Amino acid sequence: MAFTEELLGTNPVAGTQPTTQNPSWIKDLIDKRYQPKTERLKRSPVGFNFTREPFDPSSYYRALTAMGNVSKTATTVVEQEAANRAAAQRAADQASAGSALGGINPNFTYNGSGTSRKYGLKGVAPDVARAADSIGSRFGIKTIGGRGPGSVPGSDHPKGLALDFMTYKNTGQGNAVSSYVLKNAKALNVKYVIWNRYIWYPGGNGHSAGWHKYNGPSPHTDHVHVSFNS
Repeated sequence: MAFTEELLGTNPVAGTQPTTQNPSWIKDLIDKRYQPKTERLKRSPVGFNFTREPFDPSSYYRALTAMGNVSKTATTVVEQEAANRAAAQRAADQASAGSALGGINPNFTYNGSGTSRKYGLKGVAPDVARAADSIGSRFGIKTIGGRGPGSVPGSDHPKGLALDFMTYKNTGQGNAVSSYVLKNAKALNVKYVIWNRYIWYPGGNGHSAGWHKYNGPSPHTDHVHVSFNS
Protein backbone atom coordinates (compact mmCIF):
# COMPACT_ATOMS: atom_id res chain seq x y z
CA MET A 1 0.00 0.00 0.00
CA ALA A 2 2.87 2.44 0.71
CA PHE A 3 3.92 2.67 -2.97
CA THR A 4 0.29 3.30 -4.10
CA GLU A 5 -0.20 5.89 -1.42
CA GLU A 6 2.97 7.72 -2.46
CA LEU A 7 1.72 7.92 -6.05
CA LEU A 8 -1.70 9.22 -4.94
CA GLY A 9 -0.09 11.84 -2.66
CA THR A 10 -2.09 10.99 0.55
CA ASN A 11 -1.34 9.11 3.77
CA PRO A 12 -4.55 7.62 5.26
CA VAL A 13 -2.83 6.70 8.53
CA ALA A 14 -1.41 10.16 9.32
CA GLY A 15 -4.25 12.05 7.64
CA THR A 16 -1.78 14.56 6.26
CA GLN A 17 -0.73 15.67 2.75
CA PRO A 18 2.97 14.70 2.27
CA THR A 19 5.39 16.41 -0.06
CA THR A 20 4.93 14.99 -3.58
CA GLN A 21 7.99 13.09 -4.79
CA ASN A 22 8.54 11.40 -8.12
CA PRO A 23 9.41 7.70 -8.01
CA SER A 24 12.87 6.84 -9.36
CA TRP A 25 11.51 5.33 -12.64
CA ILE A 26 9.64 8.54 -13.47
CA LYS A 27 12.78 10.58 -12.85
CA ASP A 28 14.80 8.27 -15.11
CA LEU A 29 12.19 8.61 -17.85
CA ILE A 30 12.26 12.43 -17.65
CA ASP A 31 16.06 12.52 -17.66
CA LYS A 32 16.26 10.34 -20.78
CA ARG A 33 13.59 12.39 -22.57
CA TYR A 34 15.45 15.66 -22.16
CA GLN A 35 18.99 14.49 -22.76
CA PRO A 36 20.87 16.72 -25.26
CA LYS A 37 20.72 15.34 -28.81
CA THR A 38 23.91 14.14 -30.46
CA GLU A 39 24.78 15.37 -33.93
CA ARG A 40 24.02 12.91 -36.73
CA LEU A 41 27.17 11.49 -38.27
CA LYS A 42 27.76 11.83 -42.00
CA ARG A 43 28.49 8.67 -43.94
CA SER A 44 31.08 8.83 -46.68
CA PRO A 45 31.37 6.52 -49.70
CA VAL A 46 34.15 3.97 -49.50
CA GLY A 47 37.34 5.57 -50.76
CA PHE A 48 36.14 9.18 -50.28
CA ASN A 49 36.47 11.48 -47.29
CA PHE A 50 34.21 14.51 -46.71
CA THR A 51 36.59 16.07 -44.17
CA ARG A 52 38.94 17.45 -46.83
CA GLU A 53 38.89 21.24 -46.96
CA PRO A 54 37.74 22.86 -49.07
CA PHE A 55 35.18 20.30 -50.24
CA ASP A 56 35.40 19.72 -54.00
CA PRO A 57 32.18 18.19 -55.44
CA SER A 58 33.87 17.38 -58.75
CA SER A 59 36.41 15.13 -57.02
CA TYR A 60 33.54 13.29 -55.34
CA TYR A 61 31.86 12.54 -58.67
CA ARG A 62 35.18 11.55 -60.23
CA ALA A 63 35.63 9.03 -57.42
CA LEU A 64 32.13 7.61 -58.08
CA THR A 65 32.90 7.34 -61.81
CA ALA A 66 36.15 5.50 -61.09
CA MET A 67 34.36 3.00 -58.86
CA GLY A 68 31.70 2.51 -61.56
CA ASN A 69 34.38 1.80 -64.15
CA VAL A 70 35.96 -0.82 -61.90
CA SER A 71 32.58 -2.51 -61.43
CA LYS A 72 31.89 -2.45 -65.18
CA THR A 73 35.30 -3.97 -65.93
CA ALA A 74 34.71 -6.76 -63.40
CA THR A 75 31.32 -7.50 -64.96
CA THR A 76 32.85 -7.67 -68.45
CA VAL A 77 35.48 -10.14 -67.24
CA VAL A 78 32.85 -12.39 -65.67
CA GLU A 79 30.70 -12.31 -68.83
CA GLN A 80 33.71 -13.16 -71.01
CA GLU A 81 34.62 -16.09 -68.78
CA ALA A 82 31.04 -17.38 -69.04
CA ALA A 83 31.16 -17.04 -72.85
CA ASN A 84 34.48 -18.93 -72.94
CA ARG A 85 33.01 -21.76 -70.87
CA ALA A 86 29.96 -21.95 -73.16
CA ALA A 87 32.19 -22.08 -76.25
CA ALA A 88 34.30 -24.85 -74.71
CA GLN A 89 31.13 -26.82 -73.89
CA ARG A 90 29.87 -26.45 -77.47
CA ALA A 91 33.21 -27.70 -78.80
CA ALA A 92 33.08 -30.68 -76.42
CA ASP A 93 29.50 -31.48 -77.47
CA GLN A 94 30.49 -31.32 -81.13
CA ALA A 95 33.41 -33.68 -80.54
CA SER A 96 31.11 -36.02 -78.64
CA ALA A 97 28.63 -35.91 -81.51
CA GLY A 98 31.37 -36.92 -83.96
CA SER A 99 32.23 -39.88 -81.75
CA ALA A 100 28.59 -40.90 -81.33
CA LEU A 101 28.07 -40.79 -85.09
CA GLY A 102 30.92 -43.21 -85.72
CA GLY A 103 33.50 -40.58 -86.59
CA ILE A 104 31.35 -38.76 -89.18
CA ASN A 105 32.03 -35.02 -89.14
CA PRO A 106 28.87 -33.44 -87.63
CA ASN A 107 29.45 -30.35 -89.80
CA PHE A 108 29.21 -32.36 -93.00
CA THR A 109 25.72 -31.93 -94.42
CA TYR A 110 25.64 -34.56 -97.22
CA ASN A 111 25.37 -31.62 -99.64
CA GLY A 112 22.13 -30.68 -97.93
CA SER A 113 20.27 -33.63 -99.44
CA GLY A 114 19.08 -35.05 -96.11
CA THR A 115 19.42 -38.56 -97.55
CA SER A 116 21.20 -41.32 -95.65
CA ARG A 117 23.97 -42.99 -97.62
CA LYS A 118 23.39 -46.57 -96.47
CA TYR A 119 19.64 -46.74 -95.85
CA GLY A 120 18.53 -44.26 -98.52
CA LEU A 121 16.22 -42.34 -96.20
CA LYS A 122 14.96 -39.28 -98.06
CA GLY A 123 13.53 -36.10 -96.61
CA VAL A 124 15.00 -36.50 -93.14
CA ALA A 125 17.15 -33.86 -91.49
CA PRO A 126 20.91 -34.19 -92.19
CA ASP A 127 21.72 -35.06 -88.56
CA VAL A 128 18.95 -37.66 -88.56
CA ALA A 129 20.34 -39.20 -91.76
CA ARG A 130 23.78 -39.50 -90.18
CA ALA A 131 22.31 -41.03 -87.03
CA ALA A 132 20.48 -43.63 -89.14
CA ASP A 133 23.64 -44.66 -90.99
CA SER A 134 25.83 -44.74 -87.89
CA ILE A 135 23.51 -46.44 -85.39
CA GLY A 136 22.04 -48.81 -87.97
CA SER A 137 25.49 -49.96 -89.06
CA ARG A 138 26.74 -50.30 -85.49
CA PHE A 139 23.95 -52.68 -84.46
CA GLY A 140 23.29 -54.46 -87.76
CA ILE A 141 19.83 -52.98 -88.31
CA LYS A 142 18.50 -54.01 -91.72
CA THR A 143 15.44 -51.76 -91.91
CA ILE A 144 15.00 -48.18 -90.68
CA GLY A 145 11.89 -46.06 -91.06
CA GLY A 146 12.32 -42.34 -91.57
CA ARG A 147 10.01 -39.69 -92.94
CA GLY A 148 6.37 -40.80 -93.13
CA PRO A 149 2.82 -40.04 -92.06
CA GLY A 150 3.28 -40.99 -88.40
CA SER A 151 0.81 -42.93 -86.27
CA VAL A 152 -0.04 -40.30 -83.62
CA PRO A 153 -0.81 -36.56 -83.68
CA GLY A 154 2.33 -34.49 -83.36
CA SER A 155 4.55 -37.28 -84.63
CA ASP A 156 8.07 -36.27 -85.70
CA HIS A 157 8.05 -38.63 -88.71
CA PRO A 158 6.30 -36.14 -91.06
CA LYS A 159 8.93 -33.55 -90.10
CA GLY A 160 11.82 -35.86 -90.97
CA LEU A 161 12.94 -35.81 -87.35
CA ALA A 162 12.30 -39.41 -86.30
CA LEU A 163 13.69 -42.88 -86.97
CA ASP A 164 12.30 -46.38 -86.40
CA PHE A 165 15.04 -48.98 -85.93
CA MET A 166 13.27 -52.24 -86.80
CA THR A 167 14.38 -55.04 -84.47
CA TYR A 168 11.30 -57.26 -84.91
CA LYS A 169 11.60 -60.15 -82.41
CA ASN A 170 15.20 -59.42 -81.41
CA THR A 171 14.60 -57.83 -78.00
CA GLY A 172 18.32 -57.88 -77.16
CA GLN A 173 19.07 -55.84 -80.26
CA GLY A 174 16.39 -53.31 -79.29
CA ASN A 175 17.81 -53.04 -75.77
CA ALA A 176 21.28 -52.42 -77.20
CA VAL A 177 20.06 -49.72 -79.61
CA SER A 178 18.00 -47.89 -76.97
CA SER A 179 20.85 -48.04 -74.42
CA TYR A 180 23.30 -46.60 -76.92
CA VAL A 181 20.95 -43.80 -77.93
CA LEU A 182 20.32 -42.86 -74.28
CA LYS A 183 24.04 -42.85 -73.54
CA ASN A 184 24.63 -40.43 -76.43
CA ALA A 185 21.35 -38.54 -76.17
CA LYS A 186 22.93 -35.11 -75.78
CA ALA A 187 25.38 -35.57 -78.65
CA LEU A 188 22.63 -36.92 -80.90
CA ASN A 189 20.19 -34.15 -79.88
CA VAL A 190 17.55 -36.71 -78.88
CA LYS A 191 14.06 -35.50 -78.04
CA TYR A 192 12.67 -38.82 -76.75
CA VAL A 193 12.90 -42.60 -77.23
CA ILE A 194 10.07 -45.17 -77.30
CA TRP A 195 10.85 -48.85 -76.80
CA ASN A 196 9.00 -51.90 -75.51
CA ARG A 197 5.98 -50.08 -73.98
CA TYR A 198 8.06 -47.30 -72.38
CA ILE A 199 9.02 -43.77 -73.40
CA TRP A 200 12.21 -42.02 -72.27
CA TYR A 201 12.74 -38.24 -71.94
CA PRO A 202 16.03 -36.41 -71.27
CA GLY A 203 14.12 -33.97 -69.04
CA GLY A 204 12.65 -30.53 -69.61
CA ASN A 205 9.71 -29.30 -71.72
CA GLY A 206 7.27 -30.48 -69.08
CA HIS A 207 8.65 -34.03 -68.89
CA SER A 208 10.66 -35.51 -66.05
CA ALA A 209 13.83 -37.31 -67.06
CA GLY A 210 13.83 -41.10 -67.39
CA TRP A 211 11.55 -43.90 -68.52
CA HIS A 212 7.76 -43.64 -68.28
CA LYS A 213 4.96 -46.04 -69.19
CA TYR A 214 3.88 -45.57 -72.81
CA ASN A 215 0.23 -46.13 -73.76
CA GLY A 216 0.27 -45.17 -77.46
CA PRO A 217 -1.40 -47.21 -80.23
CA SER A 218 1.83 -49.14 -80.88
CA PRO A 219 3.63 -50.88 -77.99
CA HIS A 220 6.94 -50.48 -79.89
CA THR A 221 8.00 -54.03 -79.10
CA ASP A 222 9.35 -54.62 -82.65
CA HIS A 223 11.24 -51.34 -83.16
CA VAL A 224 13.00 -48.54 -81.31
CA HIS A 225 11.57 -45.11 -82.09
CA VAL A 226 13.94 -42.15 -81.73
CA SER A 227 12.74 -38.56 -82.13
CA PHE A 228 15.25 -35.74 -82.57
CA ASN A 229 15.09 -32.03 -81.79
CA SER A 230 15.08 -29.75 -84.82
